Amino acid sequence: MSRFKILVADLLPPIALRALLKLIRHQGPRLFGVFHDVDMLKSEGQYESKEWLDQQIKALRVNVRPWEYLPEMHSPRALTALYLNLISRRQTVSVLDFGGASGEIYFDLKRGGGLLFPNNVTWTVVDSLPGMQLGENFKIDGDQIDFSTTIPKDRHFDVLHVSTVFQYITDIVGTVNHLLDSCTPDHIVLTRLCAGSNPDFFTHNFAFGKWESVHFFNFHEFERQFHERGYETVLRQKYSEESLSPADFHDVPFDHQISSTSHLILTRRSI
Repeated sequence: MSRFKILVADLLPPIALRALLKLIRHQGPRLFGVFHDVDMLKSEGQYESKEWLDQQIKALRVNVRPWEYLPEMHSPRALTALYLNLISRRQTVSVLDFGGASGEIYFDLKRGGGLLFPNNVTWTVVDSLPGMQLGENFKIDGDQIDFSTTIPKDRHFDVLHVSTVFQYITDIVGTVNHLLDSCTPDHIVLTRLCAGSNPDFFTHNFAFGKWESVHFFNFHEFERQFHERGYETVLRQKYSEESLSPADFHDVPFDHQISSTSHLILTRRSI
């Protein structure tokens, strides 16, 4: 840490210091415009960029003191770990991680200590990104994770896990129905949803050095799809640590903006 940063840290209380650092890191709008036709938006493959792959490699590194990787309670991974621990105490649990890329969430929870019964949890990542090869290369003996580009047919999964994915899907209704028909989960864990009371719309996002389309959708309409398929909500939560401010949006009306992403956990009513 530079002498300037040390001086600032000594002078400011922690809350003010965090606010200052967040302001310094912010580099202007990341989301641009309102569109209702996804074909009008740029899509350059953010998750094939070197910047994103470098981020995944960094996230996959194992600390020599893994206990320090225990998830904090505001983290979506804490919710995932808590729910999996509750249902894996006395039974094996199979997880389908749709759009799970390198499987980094599994590795983080298992090697960091978040999964209390890791031998009872098997994890299948379904994705088509280059990041999956990173996960394959990162596996060691004892890791119960596999990777696939399609949902395995005729296989039941206890838990459907989706994190930071639905905002990159154009046909959310069709995708939800396909997932529920294909893997017939008993429990559903959805984190970091770009959804709130806002109308449904698409916008541009610039990250990892590339443009990508992002789908912001209405939380209650999204939740209703699962209710109509026989699921009930057991947790609904804003992820306040992943906050968005008006400064993050450009040419996006205020009633289309959300202040943070959200989490949603559901379970089958018949259970």
